[in-house]
Amino acid sequence: MSAAEPAFRDHPPVGAREAADLFSDLAAERSLLVAVSGGPDSVALLALLADWSREPGRPILAAATVDHGLR
Repeated sequence: MSAAEPAFRDHPPVGAREAADLFSDLAAERSLLVAVSGGPDSVALLALLADWSREPGRPILAAATVDHGLR
């Protein structure tokens, strides 16, 4: 594998069931604020959280980003 290839290539994407397990500790919160950069990792995290939070009894989800002007 070259340095340009992602190390996670052999792993399947995170599905709804795995996401629910990963986010289970957050279920008791009233709301969540997720900081996203706009990059693929944070957008994927936001998408998983958005799907997860649609279930009844889950926290209200909000997203925040800051344009720091560094790029």
